[in-house]
This record gives sequence, structure tokens and C-alpha cells, in this order.
Amino acid sequence: MVDSTYAEFLENQIYAHYPNIEIRKVNDYIPKDTGFIGKLSLVKPYIFPIKIYTDFKEKSEKESVDPFSSITGALQKGGKGDTKCIQMRFSPIADVTWKDPKKIDILTSHSPKWLKKAYLSKYALAWKIGLFPFMMLIKLVLLVVRPHEHAEEMVSKEKNDPIERKLSGFGFSVGINIGCFGTDAVTAKVTIKETVSSLNIFSISGGNGFKLANDV
Repeated sequence: MVDSTYAEFLENQIYAHYPNIEIRKVNDYIPKDTGFIGKLSLVKPYIFPIKIYTDFKEKSEKESVDPFSSITGALQKGGKGDTKCIQMRFSPIADVTWKDPKKIDILTSHSPKWLKKAYLSKYALAWKIGLFPFMMLIKLVLLVVRPHEHAEEMVSKEKNDPIERKLSGFGFSVGINIGCFGTDAVTAKVTIKETVSSLNIFSISGGNGFKLANDV
């Protein structure tokens, strides 16, 4: 669903990358039948990227790999009379919001998830003050035990191409839902989970991927 003002622009962008795709205008693609919705989330923090369309071109071949074949294959399974759909919602984010260097340093650090959440919360300053003595002690111990690891980590971080490539582009807030309507609960749940598995084709080693964020 897109505002009529931007519909033509969006269609041109899709056709530019996928010239053989077919776009049809519909009213409401979600039926009124009882259904199940699976919500997706990223495996890692947003700063770690997934594959984009240029990554699907084989190095040894001229033809590109079609990433949608596995998705459409998963959606074809299930009952004959049911309806399956993938909904994507996205809106642009200002660079100053998602490219904040301090936020990126926290998200790409090796700190535990709970500590990252604490540092990104509104109580970040209080957490940093309270944990400062302990963090300094840990750093001193690491310098004594593994003096060269920090330097190697910094070099590796600078050469982290996927993240650097993502930082060179635009940011979008994205939500992905998978719906299955008009069938029994078991079939719907299996179909949704298989569709989520088909999205593994977009995963990057050392980068990001998708997972089911809710119980369907």
C-alpha cells in the first residue's frame, strides 16, 4: 500500500531492478477470514545488513540468482483455498538517527545484549556512571591478558565491509508480516514458518538475517 503521489515512483524503482516482475493494483488483499500473522525481526541489530539484489549475482555466472523463487515456493504450499501474503511496510529514517556513531559503536560491540539495551535506554548515563569502575577494571585485565586483541579488533572492525556499505546508503524503518488466511491453525503455522525459513536466502555470514518474532 502506497500513497498515490509516490506510486509511480515506486513502480519505476521496482521495474528498474526487476524488469520481469508483474505489478497489479488491488483494493484490499487481506481477506476477512480467520487468519494467522507472523511478524519478522532481524537476528542481529539493524546496523548489520542483509543481502541486497546485487549480491545475488553469481561470481562465475552472468545470470543473477532469483531470490523470490524460494519464497513463492513456500507460499504455494498449504491448502488450495487459503490466502497467503507477505506485507512490507517501510518509511525513511533521517541519517542523524540511525547513523549515530555512538549508537553504532554500542550495537557492534561484543557487550552482552542486556548491557547494550541499558546503554541505549534513557538511563544510559546512570548505567555508564555506575558501571564505570567495573568496565575500567575489565579493560585493564584484558590489556594484561590479551594486549594485542583490542588493536586487531579495531582493524577488523574498520574492514567490516557489510556495515560500511550499509552506512553509505539510506535508512528505512521496515516491518515485515507473513499472513495465512482461510485454513486450519496447523497448516497456517507451518506455512508461515516455512516462508520465514525461505527468507534465509537473504542472510549474510557475519551480517544479518530474519527470524520469527512472535508465536503464531
